[in-house]
Amino acid sequence: MGKILLGFILALILIPVGGFIYLRFGHPPVAVSDPAFPHEKQIVHIALNARIDREMPKAAPFGTSEEVFETGARVYHAQCSACHGSLGVNSDFG
Repeated sequence: MGKILLGFILALILIPVGGFIYLRFGHPPVAVSDPAFPHEKQIVHIALNARIDREMPKAAPFGTSEEVFETGARVYHAQCSACHGSLGVNSDFG
């Protein structure tokens, strides 16, 4: 009887721990366009954040100087602001 009870207690502990480890290390697919399952929105952020942390570059591929920021602003104004808008100005499509 003791072995059955021990097995039951271990199963109650190991199943949730295994599920958490599975989600934490980002193995389930998180880039799907299907509607979410019930309660999926509460747990999918664990796997999504783990995958983002794993794949995110650790350093910027360019410097972080004032010149870099100004160049980025010029590129945004020339190529992006028509659709996304500029500070204080609505976009052409909105």
